[in-house]
Amino acid sequence: MEARQFEEIFNRHGPLVWAMIRRFRTPRPEAEDLFVEIWEAVWENLPGFAGRARLSTWIARIAKNKCVDHSRKRRLQPVEDEELERLLESGEGPAQLSRPLLPRDDASNAEFRELIETALQELSPPSRMIVKLWMAGHKYRIIADLLKRAGFGSFDTNSVGKKLFEAKSRLRVVLKKSGINLLSDILE
Repeated sequence: MEARQFEEIFNRHGPLVWAMIRRFRTPRPEAEDLFVEIWEAVWENLPGFAGRARLSTWIARIAKNKCVDHSRKRRLQPVEDEELERLLESGEGPAQLSRPLLPRDDASNAEFRELIETALQELSPPSRMIVKLWMAGHKYRIIADLLKRAGFGSFDTNSVGKKLFEAKSRLRVVLKKSGINLLSDILE
């Protein structure tokens, strides 16, 4: 693709990308970096664009995926390995490992936590622990290690992934009974 053609695409669809970034409420300095990152992804993937959808739809999908990834990175703040070891040795355990999931006001965050905590009570203790640690941003290998240390038996990264999938499926059912079909129902 020629630079001129890409410039035409950029000029025509730039506002669409900015609209997507604004929809995710990305702070301005991060938004500018994200805008560039999205256009880099469009440039890299454009040769593979097959035309099965409109170009604007395809670009919007890339923008949305990049925005979602960026939002996840902002809210997940895993505990460093050294801090994790200190917490385990001090007996404070996994309950103290949770970080705020959303950079929103305290009322929204409290409501979100209450709904999730109520739904988590429907899970078995190991599944509940897996979900909480995953929500705090921990990797599967750390979760597996913590489950072993907590006396829940032998877990590896594959079994953690499987249990997490099952737990999330169960949580969707429980939350749906409360009238919550999507997490956006809670957040907006």
